Amino acid sequence: MNGIPMKKTVFLPFALLALPSVVLGGTQDQARLALHYTTTCDKCIPDYCGVHSPNTSNTPCSEYNTLWFQPGGTGAVAYLVVAHADSAAGVQSVRFGIAYDPQFPPGWWFTCGDQEFPHDSPRGEPWLSSGSGNRVAWDPIGNCRRTTVQDEGVHAVVGVFSLYAYGSGDYHFYVTGDSSLSEPAILVEDCDGGESVVAGPGGSIGVQFPGFNPCTQPMPATRTTWGRIKAGYGAKRN
Repeated sequence: MNGIPMKKTVFLPFALLALPSVVLGGTQDQARLALHYTTTCDKCIPDYCGVHSPNTSNTPCSEYNTLWFQPGGTGAVAYLVVAHADSAAGVQSVRFGIAYDPQFPPGWWFTCGDQEFPHDSPRGEPWLSSGSGNRVAWDPIGNCRRTTVQDEGVHAVVGVFSLYAYGSGDYHFYVTGDSSLSEPAILVEDCDGGESVVAGPGGSIGVQFPGFNPCTQPMPATRTTWGRIKAGYGAKRN
């Protein structure tokens, strides 16, 4: 898409099994799944996950930008990051979904994990369609994520979306629960294999107004917010 290929998935010799709808025994119930929108260079691949990531600049989730803006002459991307994770437990994998207004679609995706397992939306549309989801994981032997950013716990950079807005309306791109589960949820697995359901929704990026930062803002509970997210599960891309 737009000349930017998705990172090739590397399959490692460890099993990632389908998760049940009810998950117990995890240590990451304080973790949050956030988005950070930033300008970046046009030649950053394959260094999105390294030198250009918010972890390298020691940027905490509390300082993430959730407002999309149209840069002049540079590229721009949204980083997906597990933040506020337990420092002792670390992060081995995360399972999530995406939803968005049709006028604010992702152009491409670049994973920072060792493996990824994307799946279709409930309407049968492939990954990067609204309502689709993914599981991104790191090799538990030697590559489990343990980078601590300031005093905000472990930050694990999951991947990068490029986003495009058509027009200047009040559009949003959301990180949601994984719609392939019987009860959609964001799941974080720690380095010992414990799995946790993340409380509340993931972050969002807004076009006309800032989106939602789960590290700094109260968890939304309005029908309007959740209604827009659920509507996005079935939205077709133009």
